Order: sequence, then structure tokens, then C-alpha cells
Amino acid sequence: MTTDLTFEENLKQRNLLAACQQLIALEDRLFGENSCALPAEREQLETQHEVLLNQVWLVVEASLNSGEEDLEILEEVAKVIQLEEERDKQWQKAKESGTGPVPDWRPFNCRSTHDDLLSKMVKKRLDDTENLSGGDNLSSSLKKDIFKMGKCLKDDMKKVVRDVKRRYPEEFDICNLYARLYHQTFSARLLAITEFGLDLQDLIYVLYWVHSLYPNDVLQSTELKDDINSEHLGCLLPADVLRPLEDQYLSHKEGILNTWTSNALKNEEDSCLKGNLPDVFDGCYFTNIAIDVVEIFDEAAKEARSVLGDLNKAKSIAGQLNIFLASYKSFLEAVLKGRYGNILPTVKAHLASLETFSNRFKTALDALACMSMKELLGQLHKEVLAEYVSRLMKRNLKLADEDQQRTAATLVSEDNERLHALFMEAGSKEEWLRDVLSKISEVLRIQDVGFIQLEVATLVRDFPDISSLHIKALLSLKRNLSSDDIYRIKHGVKVNRSAVDSSSSRSFFSM
Repeated sequence: MTTDLTFEENLKQRNLLAACQQLIALEDRLFGENSCALPAEREQLETQHEVLLNQVWLVVEASLNSGEEDLEILEEVAKVIQLEEERDKQWQKAKESGTGPVPDWRPFNCRSTHDDLLSKMVKKRLDDTENLSGGDNLSSSLKKDIFKMGKCLKDDMKKVVRDVKRRYPEEFDICNLYARLYHQTFSARLLAITEFGLDLQDLIYVLYWVHSLYPNDVLQSTELKDDINSEHLGCLLPADVLRPLEDQYLSHKEGILNTWTSNALKNEEDSCLKGNLPDVFDGCYFTNIAIDVVEIFDEAAKEARSVLGDLNKAKSIAGQLNIFLASYKSFLEAVLKGRYGNILPTVKAHLASLETFSNRFKTALDALACMSMKELLGQLHKEVLAEYVSRLMKRNLKLADEDQQRTAATLVSEDNERLHALFMEAGSKEEWLRDVLSKISEVLRIQDVGFIQLEVATLVRDFPDISSLHIKALLSLKRNLSSDDIYRIKHGVKVNRSAVDSSSSRSFFSM
């Protein structure tokens, strides 16, 4: 505390923590036992508290636009909020016990006020994006508005992670607080947009943000993914709102595919009816129909994956392919029956197309409709294991000592062998998944902090998508590790992560 300055002088020099400590000391004196404080003195103290907190909220309001000097003051502000929260609790106890007079202005509820203020800030920032740059190439004002809101959200969250986070104590969980507020506000804005009806291109852009840009380019961006628990945020729009939008998009896409493939086949039929011979290349008859159809369905699948976030939602696209192949089969049968003439050149031209369809769409149909059995089993294998690890890491399990941890490690190892055998026998080819639980069980079993760090480093090497949040959750299962131990392990892994020779492209923990 800066004891040689008055409250007003501390306030003027923005020594907010020192000013707060002065007021609390004065509060103790004016409301202590046998206090003879005059009402005017207490009223003045209340006024001084109001002046101080006004300064505190101004700093909070400016935090996303602050330079380094103001951010240092934000660090004091966080401590003021903590101090006032503690005082609220102390005075509440005094009130309940009836041990003396209690200030009328208590509780201040600074933490709640702080969070409400951040919520208002976020709403204002996403409402006021008109002057942000970018999105000039987008075709509608609605797309530009959504783009600018998304850009504002990402830029602000990068500022929070880079500059604001270190000014707050860990108990504030400030990154996830901001992420939750931005998520809720952005979600509300998109929901309002969908309620007024969308033209097709705007609808596709909304779906693209919900399923691709926001989860992948924002939440999973390099700058943010380690500091945000995106799993707890959920989807930007509720399922009952998304489903009709997705159905509208699929209906449009099915119509385009149906029209295009019908026209492509009609062109082949018309050419045959006119008696035209197929084109010749390198001495062989050929037709482009297979190449063209493969290309348009590949593009449709690629777009659907981005717009819908999951190719399994686009099974109806594969349905259009089945419709086309049935029509194509009928056309070839008619050719063989001599309906169009030029039977031999036409059949020769389409033999290469049949081979292309056979080779290409055996895989494509398995991926646009239901996947092959082995791929399906492999995906199920990953999802079951991801659910197992997710439940394990949610901290409901408290392994207090070495015996409990070794027992848990043994159980995890046994579960690992059973699950692995089950899926391998069924036909899964994801042999590498065996390593996930194996390495987790080893972390649980080992007790020496140095060896734990080495095992975690190996986990990072083999599964580079594991984040610091995953590591913290895993280490928190070992209740006999101190906070310093966990910090030292995480810090060591973080320092060495860039130096780890990881050629692995395994993706598991991001699930």
C-alpha cells in the first residue's frame, strides 16, 4: 500500500489497489467495535467507494482497447475485485452473526458486476462492426455483417489470450468467460438473422460459419485452441433451427445435381440419335461423361462437408448419384439393343466410363452415403475411445494416492486390451488407437514427477493435437500432484513441444 498518499492522490495516480486498501482500512475503523463514527464519515466512505468502483469499471470497459500501461492497471483492477469480494463475504458473516454494524452498501458483488459488464461490452462490440475492414468481396450485406462479427470475435479473443489473460488470476477463467460471452452473443445474432428468412446464398453462408469457419478457423485456430474449452460451447445454432436450413440446402443441391446429370446424359442420347460418332483420342473412342460426373459429385461432396460439417448429413447427394447411374444403365441397355445406332463405337467409348465409375464410385459412394464397413468400424472405434477418455478426464475421478492410481492404471490397461480386441476382431484397421489408453495408463501408474513429464512429452509427440487443457485434466486425476508439480510438467512440455520430433499426423484428442 502506498501509505504516503491520500486516497484522492492514489486515485489520481491510478493506484487503484492502494486506494481500495485505504478504503477497507477506513471501513474497518468506522465499523469496528466501540466505533464513534459520525454518519457523515460513513456517507463519505460510501461515496469514495463509488468513485473507486467507477474507475475500476472504466478500466474493465477499456480492456480490449488497452495498451500495455492500461493493461497493467487491469491487473490491479482484478485484485481490487478479489479484495472487494472477500470483504463482501466477511461482512456477510458479521451480519449473520450479529457482531456489529455492517455497511449499508455491502455487498458490492463486484465479480457479478464485472461479468455483466463484459457481457454488455461483447454485445456492443459485435453490434458495432461497421467500420471493420474485410469482406469486401462478399456478395450481400448480410454476409459482410456475419463476416465482420466473426472477425471481431476472433480478433478480440486473440487479444484476450495474448494480453488480457495474464492480468487476471486463474480463478476468473477469463478466456473461457470471454469465449462463452462471445459465443452466446454471436449465436443470438445468427438466430435473429435466420428468423427473417434467408435467400439461398445467405443461408449457405450461415451454415458455412456454423459448421466450418467458427469451429475450425476460430475456436481451433492456433492462437486460441489451447485456452478455450470449445467442447463446452456447443453449436452456434440449436438443432431445431439448423435442420430446416440444412434440408433447404440439400434440396437445392440435389436439384442442381439432378439437372446437371440429366442434361449430361441427354446430350449423350441426342448425339447418338443424330448418328454422331463418339470423339476419338489417341486412336480410341471416348466420352467425357464419367469424368464430368465424377468431378461434379466430388465438388458437391467437398462443399457439403464444409457447409454441413459432416458428410453423413449429405446422404441424399449419393442418392442423386444412384438415380443417375440407374438412368445411365438404362441408356447403355438401349444402346446395346440398337436403339441409337453406331453400337460398337458407342459401347467402346463408354467402356472407359464404366471402368471410371466402377473404380471411383465404389469408394465415393461408401464415403457420400454410409462408408465402408471397415471405415465405419474404424470411426466407431475412435468415437468409443474418445468418449472413454472424455469421461476419464472430467475430474469426477479422484485418485488420491499411489495405490489408487496404480489400480486405475491397471483397469484402464485392461479396458484398453478388451476394447482393442473387440474392434480388431470386428474389422477395424485403427491399430494405432491402442496407444492412447496405453500411454494414459502409464501416466497414471508412474509416480516420479520427472518420469511423468517424459511420459506426457511422449504423448505430445505421438498425438500432437493434445492441448494444454487435456494435459491439465489428465494430471489433475493424480490428486497427490501439487499445483507446482502440474505447472512444472505443463511448462516443461510446452517449452519442449516445438523441439519434439513429431512426424505423427494422428488426430485424436481434438475429438
